Amino acid sequence: MSIRKNVVAVACGMALAASVSTPAFAVDYGDVSGNTGSSEVQLAIAQQVVDPDNPEKPPVIVPPGEKPPTPEPGKPNPPVVQQLKFSTPTTVGFAVTGEGELVAAKSSIQNMSIFPIHVDNVKVKAENTWNLVDKATIDKPNLETQNALWFYFDTATGDEATNDDVNSYAASKTADGLNIADVASKAKWQIPAKNGDTNGKCEFTPKGKVVNPSADIANKTVKAATVTWTLASGNFQ
Repeated sequence: MSIRKNVVAVACGMALAASVSTPAFAVDYGDVSGNTGSSEVQLAIAQQVVDPDNPEKPPVIVPPGEKPPTPEPGKPNPPVVQQLKFSTPTTVGFAVTGEGELVAAKSSIQNMSIFPIHVDNVKVKAENTWNLVDKATIDKPNLETQNALWFYFDTATGDEATNDDVNSYAASKTADGLNIADVASKAKWQIPAKNGDTNGKCEFTPKGKVVNPSADIANKTVKAATVTWTLASGNFQ
């Protein structure tokens, strides 16, 4: 998937997204005295313009020093974003146990770019009749909230302790979502560059809990939330 400091949405029953802007090189000229001149070769991640009305349309690559195409009269300027290449799962499917535990297969975001990238931000939005609550609330023995839901993306490996700092409640409290640079596990969300035919990976296991589900989950799959992932180039500074 080639996207934008790039956005993807995943459905919780879930859906994933990323957006970045990088200035293009300006073409500068210098006066030359004599019969030789020099040009410095510079590199930067390509920028692209995505048509918001036709997201499936191939993006327009904007060469360094050039301005993005002018939109039609009355239409807003389309976003100019970094041209990253990565893949994400289209859904995060949880199985609900009799105790309300959420169980899911290990998942990953894969970097198909030749440079490292990182998960910059995560946003979660409850869908339908579901209510996102924090861990302390979901663990209350006499919780009355209907369709209470809490989940997280555990990046722990081996003997490491479970890591739940990237969770549905923290990522849903504000419209700005959760900035991964602010969490203790941020290094886990850095994704190395593709090496030959092997994609870089950020692996995680979705886990969580539901309490008092009034939605009909016995006989069908229901959409409980949408997760939006924003990715950016490079590692955290």
